[in-house]
This record gives sequence, structure tokens and C-alpha cells, in this order.
Amino acid sequence: MILTIENHNLDSKIPYSDAIYSMCEHYISELGIGEFECMLSVVLHEKQDLEGMWGYCDWDVQEKLAEVHLAMKGPAWGLTLAHEMVHVQQNLLYGITSEGPAYDLEYELYSSWCVEHEPTK
Repeated sequence: MILTIENHNLDSKIPYSDAIYSMCEHYISELGIGEFECMLSVVLHEKQDLEGMWGYCDWDVQEKLAEVHLAMKGPAWGLTLAHEMVHVQQNLLYGITSEGPAYDLEYELYSSWCVEHEPTK
């Protein structure tokens, strides 16, 4: 898997770049999808939401390209990223997505990242 992180607005700097990259790597590892031959592009938007959503995942089976779009001003973007990464896994394994498992796993994935990367206070 090839991972890229970019801003929707190419002229601005990527916010929280270390945390986002760390989360992506962690979620890829936890979901066991790192060995798939595909491109994963995480596109950051400087908005509160994206047409009423905090994030979404697009999958192009022909190009083997997964795009995760994330509203960085939305609440709990780390949870949203975890949710969308479950959709990436679903697309890679099954070619379809389901909201139930994504909601079931998002908090577990995000919490496991927090345990490793955010020291307790």
C-alpha cells in the first residue's frame, strides 16, 4: 500500500501532519491492510463538514485507489479517520462497505492509537 496525505487546498500547509500520518499507519497496521497493492490517499478539507458528513471514502477498483476525504474542522476527526479506514478495509476485502462495522470499530481503533501516542495526564 502506498499512502499519501494531502490538502484539498494545495496552497495550504497540512495540519497535524505528524498525528495524521501516525494515525494512518496505526489504522493500516491494526486493520491488516498494509500488504494490499493499492494507493491510499487521505485528502484533508478545511471545513466543518463535507456535504453534511465529516468524512467519506471513495474506492476505484480499476485504479486500485482508495480516497479518504476528511473534514478537519469537524468534531473528532481522528475518530472519523478511523471510521473511514474501516471502509478502506471493507472495500479491499469485499468491494462494498457497511456502516455498522465501521461504527463498531472506530472508537476501538482511535483508542488504541491514543494509548500508544498520547501519554496519560
